[in-house]
Amino acid sequence: MGKTKRLMLLMMACAMIFSFTSIAGAQEDKKEANIDIAIMSLFGNQPEHLEVDIVVEAVSVNGNTAVSGPAIPVITVDFADADNFGPGENELFWFTDPVNVIENVQWPAPGVYRYKVSLGAFDAGIGHFIAFSDIDMDNDFRYLEFEVYVRNEGGEMVVDAVTAYHKRGDTDHEWQKVNTMRLLGLYVGSGTMTVTKTVEGDYADVDQQFVFAMEIHPLEEINQIFGYDAVGAVSISRSDGSTETLAPTTIDADGVYFYAFTLAHNESVHIDYSIYGTSVVITEDDYSDLGFETTINGEDTLSATVGILPGADSVSVVNTLFILTPTGIAIAAAPGVLIAALAVAVLYFVTRKKNDIEEYEEI
Repeated sequence: MGKTKRLMLLMMACAMIFSFTSIAGAQEDKKEANIDIAIMSLFGNQPEHLEVDIVVEAVSVNGNTAVSGPAIPVITVDFADADNFGPGENELFWFTDPVNVIENVQWPAPGVYRYKVSLGAFDAGIGHFIAFSDIDMDNDFRYLEFEVYVRNEGGEMVVDAVTAYHKRGDTDHEWQKVNTMRLLGLYVGSGTMTVTKTVEGDYADVDQQFVFAMEIHPLEEINQIFGYDAVGAVSISRSDGSTETLAPTTIDADGVYFYAFTLAHNESVHIDYSIYGTSVVITEDDYSDLGFETTINGEDTLSATVGILPGADSVSVVNTLFILTPTGIAIAAAPGVLIAALAVAVLYFVTRKKNDIEEYEEI
């Protein structure tokens, strides 16, 4: 899926989910402040681990912003049991069950208590998360507030009704009444990649270092939305068991990371958790003049582009040394070719001798 198509999908999804929650006008009186969270997954993968805080802050009492209502504690929501929404390629959203954020509030007096709601701290494990209200995209994301109407019933403070409101943008739009209070977030998971070098051939020097260049291309829209680096740390594992941190030689204006390094037999370069969709371009120098043939993931090529996928991905780079011996036989990874050639020679010799004996006996 191209970058432009993904970005268009994101915008269409935003419009779709707003249509679920932006029903303005009259609503039935409710006595609970039920809030749920909808997470949009850009690549359709359900978060393996995601905990998000719902933050409720007092705004006013009876329209007076100098007075605050009772404090409502932060509520942490776990997406471990979230239900999938939508079929096929539209599996973009996961929803939590509604949480009544005023369930245990003790109201001190009758009145109208107004609160604002937002997404706070989060733990996305190896993934990345951002609240939609924090995304700067045409100032079109939603702000939520609700009012709790409390009356005195025989000396006991009871909730008579709860009314919810939203507006698009933080300053230039009017508050509109809505039926559903839903907070929105964007989630993108992460994956790792390990590129391993293998050298084959009886005449190959396993200590020889092969020169590589590598480019890591984060998705442009991911960088725009999240506003931070989408690329994890890069390191090299040497054959002696040591590990080296690999820094980019440069990062260009488009956010592409460039690396240069060498690998010998059984050595590897590891890219730590990076956002899904990040593409990695791996290129090895040409060693064909030394008799080497190069494959990347089984393909005869010196360069390949591989995308970061969920979980741990691997790339195999194999250099096989072919040498033409004086017998005219190319020696590669194993002596099997010599054994086969010897067998053919012996068979020929035995057959020839048998024919000679039969011819001699006939004379």
